[in-house]
Order: sequence, then C-alpha cells, then structure tokens
Amino acid sequence: MLTILSVIGTRPETTKMAPVFMELKKHRDRVQSLVCVTELHRQMLDQVLTLFDIQAEQDLTNMKPGQALSQWAANLFSRLDLVVEERKPIWMVARGAARRRS
Repeated sequence: MLTILSVIGTRPETTKMAPVFMELKKHRDRVQSLVCVTELHRQMLDQVLTLFDIQAEQDLTNMKPGQALSQWAANLFSRLDLVVEERKPIWMVARGAARRRS
C-alpha cells in the first residue's frame, strides 16, 4: 500500500487540496492518505477541514505566541521530520503560496 502524506496549514491551501484528498479517499484499497496540518492559521483551517470532511491524522501544533517566523519554520521542519520518520510516506504533497518579488 502506498502512503501519501499531505501537508497543509492555511485555508487557501486546504481549499485547493480538497479535491486531491477526495480523490485519494476513493482509492483506500491501494493508498493510505495521511493529512498533516502545520497550524499556521488554525481557526480558519478548521472551518475548511470541517466543510470538506477532512480528518488530520497529524497535527504539528507549531504556533506559539510571539514566535518569530524563522523559529516557526525551524520547529515545523523538526516536527515534520519526526512524522516522516514514523509514517514513512512514499510521497509527500504540499501546497503553499508562491510569491513573486518585484
């Protein structure tokens, strides 16, 4: 069985990934689809998870009050490493925002 780990953290990412999650659910006999949330915008993220009936198997619980973005990112990768080591996905899927510099 293939294990696919999808990593999301914001409402727009989740909205864009929802069709992927729904398609993966159709192939439960061959694919174990795991959803991991980074908790970047938790309240807004939960709204979309509920709307599309998406269950997060992993929650990195990464936000801390007053935390610098660099510290958030460092913690994120440390915790994500542990998830990858434990779950051993064959593929990882992530959807993030792309920004163009002027």
